[in-house]
Amino acid sequence: MVSTINAIAELQQNAHSPVAFFNDMSKFVSGAGWRGFNDYIGARIYYNGLTEEIKDQVSNSPLIAAKVAALAENQLQREYWLRGSAREARKRQLILWLQDLADQQIDMMVCRMESTTTLRTLGFTMLEFIARAYHQGVHVDKLQIARLLETAKLASQKGISLVFLPSHKSHVDYIALYIICYRFGISMPVTVAGDNLNFAVAGKLLNNIGAMWIRRSFNNDELYATSVQAYIDTILTRGMNFDCFIEGGRSRTGKVLPPKYGILTFVLDSIFSGRVNDCYVIPVSCQYDKVIETESYISELLGKEKKKETLLDTLKNFDVMSLKLGRVDVRFHEAWSLRDYLTTKLHSRPEHSVSELSALDTTTRNWLIRSTGYKVLGDINAASMVMPSSIVATVLLTMRGRGIGYRELIRQVTLLVQRINNSAGKVADHTSPQQLLSSGVEVLGSMVGTERKGLLETTFYAADPFQLSFYRNMVIHLFISEAIVCIGIYTSVKRISSITYDELMQEVIFFSKLFSSEFIYPNNGIESNVKGTLMNMQAQNILKVNDNVIQLSEEEEIALRRENFDFYCFLIWPFVDGIWLAAVSLFALTPTIQEEATRKPSETLWIDREEFEKVSQSFGKTIYQQGEIQSYESVNKELLKSSYEKFISEGILLTRTSYVRIPRKLIALSPDWLPARNQHNAVKCEGKLWDFVGQISKGRREGKSRREIPDITSQVLGLSGEMALGFARELREVRTKRTKL
Repeated sequence: MVSTINAIAELQQNAHSPVAFFNDMSKFVSGAGWRGFNDYIGARIYYNGLTEEIKDQVSNSPLIAAKVAALAENQLQREYWLRGSAREARKRQLILWLQDLADQQIDMMVCRMESTTTLRTLGFTMLEFIARAYHQGVHVDKLQIARLLETAKLASQKGISLVFLPSHKSHVDYIALYIICYRFGISMPVTVAGDNLNFAVAGKLLNNIGAMWIRRSFNNDELYATSVQAYIDTILTRGMNFDCFIEGGRSRTGKVLPPKYGILTFVLDSIFSGRVNDCYVIPVSCQYDKVIETESYISELLGKEKKKETLLDTLKNFDVMSLKLGRVDVRFHEAWSLRDYLTTKLHSRPEHSVSELSALDTTTRNWLIRSTGYKVLGDINAASMVMPSSIVATVLLTMRGRGIGYRELIRQVTLLVQRINNSAGKVADHTSPQQLLSSGVEVLGSMVGTERKGLLETTFYAADPFQLSFYRNMVIHLFISEAIVCIGIYTSVKRISSITYDELMQEVIFFSKLFSSEFIYPNNGIESNVKGTLMNMQAQNILKVNDNVIQLSEEEEIALRRENFDFYCFLIWPFVDGIWLAAVSLFALTPTIQEEATRKPSETLWIDREEFEKVSQSFGKTIYQQGEIQSYESVNKELLKSSYEKFISEGILLTRTSYVRIPRKLIALSPDWLPARNQHNAVKCEGKLWDFVGQISKGRREGKSRREIPDITSQVLGLSGEMALGFARELREVRTKRTKL
């Protein structure tokens, strides 16, 4: 068990006492003890004049001066007719205008950490919010906090920053990290935040405690990008702590998302260039028994437009203060020097002749940025705790049948905890499987159904599988190697009893490549990973390997009735179905016979990507209702979107941007992937796309019409044909309208 402390225990003890509430408030107002934030570790903040100091330092950055001069010169090149004094006057005018624009950008993004009064006010509000919403508290590991404080002291002595890189599942992530820094006396970090959260009143308050507002998209604005770089340089050279989310936006699916390299690239450029000597990177895992936003996430994943956050929406969320959402667990991976990591990584590749970070070519820099991003995600996964809600959700979503009795559920919870421990995972500290089950069922609420009336034993079932999948996905990283190996084995085992090692490697390589944007794999190479996974599963008596032939052990096949094997398959089957759906939807991009007759050989039939994704999701919902897909989560738009991105990277899909009226992303099937149609306008069952779908189908769970490969029924092909005709009609209408214009 992990030894933890509840960072907000003091406030929770007083949560239901009005007298204690006002007593706590008076302590925050007066700044008693740690609440005053007067004796903290790290760079000095919260003093009058800090904001102007930073703005002046950023504004006078050589980076901004050089960019302003370059942009002014570029404009003068366009105004080639200017000569002599007129050109010099115009140059001065451009430089003044660009510098003023840069100053405006800096003013919008710089945080104003000058008043501890604001910190105490918001600190009290945030602590009260968390204490009431998450009734079991915010838990941290005692040893990790002690280590974090030592790292903060060392960084302060060296004058370098702590760069916190947390996972991102909820807006509560911001609050949890701020509470921990505030409570344990660590200099508050500057936090990168999208300007969509900079709404009235609350935006200003958040800016006063460290929120750095940046645009969601830079739109190739070179000056703005330089202003951001100069500000990050300033933060790091001053040794101020820094915080950004490596995944970019919040994960709507529960699992860790692939890294977004935007802000990380700025941080690494500070190191590459030598403008900043070093910083300590601290990957952070934030895990929840229950995430406040899951219902809105499900709506978004099913196609509902994301709403821009407003103060009203935030106030509406205060009704969660009366709920029992369990606990938040925040875990800190051991800090590491960014410069040391980059240097060591560079020297691990002997083909790189350059040893200095400042002299790297673009390819090597990009490789190091990518490596750093995935190292951070790996460290986040390694530090993560598995919550009771995730354990209950995982058990309910990886079983055959409609429900499970209490005694069997306890057995499965115990078995899953053993699997987690065997995979080097960590379970949030609870004393028994019964306590884990009770806690998980309590916070999941209506997502877990129970049936008692007229039954011999209380039976549990997944009442809301889609929402439960969010919590199951918090566990999947621990078993992704086993899951992909089992899917590879399943492609043969469901037809014959065994598979050769070479055949398995082909299947594992295929599915690993398909899901490379979905999951974070161990970084020791695919063949080494497969061999290690096979050895572990053989040691657990799940598999039997003889003369490079792999099959299920007799105990697994007969005595356990594939209990372990099914568990790993059930984890990944929804993702297999999702990418299969995306692949099948591509048949709708096949030109009809009529379009082929009028299309020139050099022409490509382009479709609006956003519209295609919407119709594809409707197609998925339809075939789910008709039993062609097992899990509703397989039709979520994030999985479809990432699948199409994968198809683009593999050359299956082409993409371009249309600038007619408004910029729009367009997609089309690559010519060598286009299926042919017969005289009835139906897609022929042949070609690269047909074979590709068939390869994915081999990994799908057996069910309705899915015993043969490829498992594309005439009904599914017919619906994809209707999609194609719909797009064709729309495109003809668009062409007609444009002609009239």
